[in-house]
Amino acid sequence: MISETHPKEHKLQSASVVSELGLTPHILVVDDDSATLEVISQYLISEGLRVTTFCNGELLLQQLETEQQADLVLLDITLPDSDGYVVCERLRESFNAAELPVIMLTSIAWRKDWINCINCGANDYLQKPVAGEELLARVVTQLRVRGAHQAALENQQLKMEIVRRRQTEWDLQLIRRRLGAMLDSVPESVLAISEGGELCFCNQAFEQLTGFTVEQIQGRAMEILFPAESQGRLHNWLEGLSNSGELEPCSMELIYANHSQHYNDIQAYQLELEDELLLMLVVRAIGATADQVPAFIVELVNRNRNRLRAVEESLCFFTPELMAEHPELIDDLHAIDTALKQLTRWLDADQDHDDIRSLLVNVMNLVVDYWLDCALGSKGDLARQSGLWKVYTNENGWDRTQTLDRYLCLETLPKYPRRKQVIRTAEFVLTCGRQDSAKRQHLERALMHLYAGARKP
Repeated sequence: MISETHPKEHKLQSASVVSELGLTPHILVVDDDSATLEVISQYLISEGLRVTTFCNGELLLQQLETEQQADLVLLDITLPDSDGYVVCERLRESFNAAELPVIMLTSIAWRKDWINCINCGANDYLQKPVAGEELLARVVTQLRVRGAHQAALENQQLKMEIVRRRQTEWDLQLIRRRLGAMLDSVPESVLAISEGGELCFCNQAFEQLTGFTVEQIQGRAMEILFPAESQGRLHNWLEGLSNSGELEPCSMELIYANHSQHYNDIQAYQLELEDELLLMLVVRAIGATADQVPAFIVELVNRNRNRLRAVEESLCFFTPELMAEHPELIDDLHAIDTALKQLTRWLDADQDHDDIRSLLVNVMNLVVDYWLDCALGSKGDLARQSGLWKVYTNENGWDRTQTLDRYLCLETLPKYPRRKQVIRTAEFVLTCGRQDSAKRQHLERALMHLYAGARKP
């Protein structure tokens, strides 16, 4: 026989266990004596707990097989079908002592009974007849221990997930930086507009052409850049974004920051980035030769957009265990990253040698400044913790970072500097440092230039 009763409205005496656990604790009581079941269940119900009673151990085990929503078991040692020790041992095959506490009930308080209770996996035991206050105190204690164990387990899992997510999210941030840096490296003027006609992004060449900065136009309506006669063609392009068809180039007027208007040749592209379609406009002087770089970037971004979106969305619900079971997510990140690195290498193929050297020195100085500014340790700690630079300790115990120091001055920079090592050092410091400051912004900007092969900022 199984009977389940729910709590009456009554204040719990020993602190508020109900509020501590967030839900009403569910107690399972097993005893072949109906009078004992009635007394225990009614007392616990009056204290705000939910109670389900069983007249034998087999019914309890069957219930837990189908519905494992229980917080504690009160289990009589003497049962008609089998003794409580056997039932407790079977419970421990599925639940450990922290997951489902068991308090044994016995009418004889012999020492061997207590030893047997411990040996079979019980958490505690009570002598019958049970005093109400003692019963409640034992139950509350075990519920609190169970809650503390669950909180500790969840915290540990959360820490593992944070570490994994932090690294994965950092990989995504690096990909985004490279995407932004690529458009800045394009010599032609580039402007991105959302489906709703909102200005999203422009590169440095567009800023130089029009006199507007990205901060001045970002989030604004396209009317500030395009006169009324030009807006009709823009609306046609925006309406045709989802059709994936060819967007015909044309000439149209553009409003500059000094309020003058100028005709330009404009080539439109459909750019699929994250969760939206963007209209990317490449603006060039009338009759100028088209550059293939913007089209190449759009093609690469669109090709990898689905991978990038899938990985980002997965971060919202993937636990460390699921991430381990689905290594293809990390593979997708690496595939995108590899494609972007190949493109950045192509973009800076003709870069000035002296500018690269100056940029490397600039980045390394910004790295050291930001590391020290975040109080992450000394320059020797940076070299040691990153694992990228050799550290020597002299006889006086001082760290010497000779190799790293050579990258801090243009005169001492090696003839063939290790650019990848500088990039990895900057990425390491940005990952470790969480302080949002002007120094971090300068470092991120310099690193983007290094990614894309732009000239010294």
